[in-house]
Amino acid sequence: MIGLASASAILLIVSILGICSNLVALLTVKRTKYMHNTFGALCVSLASCNLGICLIYFGWCSVATLSMMDRNDRVFFDSELGKKVGQVALLFLYGSIYTHLAVSFNRMMSLLFPLRYLMMFDFRKSLALLVVVWICAFIEIIPYFWSHNCYFFYKYEVALWEFAETECGEFTGFYFDFLPSIIVVIFILIMDVIALIRLRATHAATCDTNMSNEQRKARKIERGFFIQSLCQTVPFLMAVLCFHVVSRYANTDWELFWAMTFSWVSLHTIDGFIIDLFHTRRMVFRVKVKIVPSFTMS
Repeated sequence: MIGLASASAILLIVSILGICSNLVALLTVKRTKYMHNTFGALCVSLASCNLGICLIYFGWCSVATLSMMDRNDRVFFDSELGKKVGQVALLFLYGSIYTHLAVSFNRMMSLLFPLRYLMMFDFRKSLALLVVVWICAFIEIIPYFWSHNCYFFYKYEVALWEFAETECGEFTGFYFDFLPSIIVVIFILIMDVIALIRLRATHAATCDTNMSNEQRKARKIERGFFIQSLCQTVPFLMAVLCFHVVSRYANTDWELFWAMTFSWVSLHTIDGFIIDLFHTRRMVFRVKVKIVPSFTMS
């Protein structure tokens, strides 16, 4: 049997770290000029999804669980509210998954078509890309509006998220969660490999003496964006493997907890830290003081 208090305390610590890391990531994008582009907008989308998941883990899986633990109030978590919390959690999860896909697509296009990239991802097209990401995420949670048979909830007594043990719950769990996640992973891997091959092929051009300093600086920033997206792909792949594959071989409640619940919130916490690691500098935290000129009468 899992130690519920210990599991909730672990989730509390990780979710607080995730909230902090993703708030810093959002602040970083806002205050860093070279992030005011399509890639920065995707980072905002990703950090927002991460923040949403971490807030749910903090408020629902940690604080609410600890407060309800002595009452053994399972009905609270299985209620209509609990089902809606699960639906929102899935919305943020799928938003994160499709944003990861969009990031890989964006990086691949920037390396394949460096000269046309800015025209391909202007403001309107960047906005359209974000709209597509969130439409796809919303489509996947539509079945959960019929929450009598289809729902996703936090089973607090074992600290696990589960789909409803119904025909609809099993269908959505496979065709709306497992299958799309695997397909997205495959596409991300394909695009990252293409981008990596292209990056190696054009590496010599960076050392070209005919390139201006501004061109080299821009190319360096683009390479940094790709390396960041690659670093974020790794924990994403690990989380998907843990949730859908490793969990199948778990024999105890604690093993299931680490493979499914902990790996999920850890992904969103690490995502925020990666953005911070690549872009956050001390100037981000500087408080801008607006000096108002004073007028004196002589």
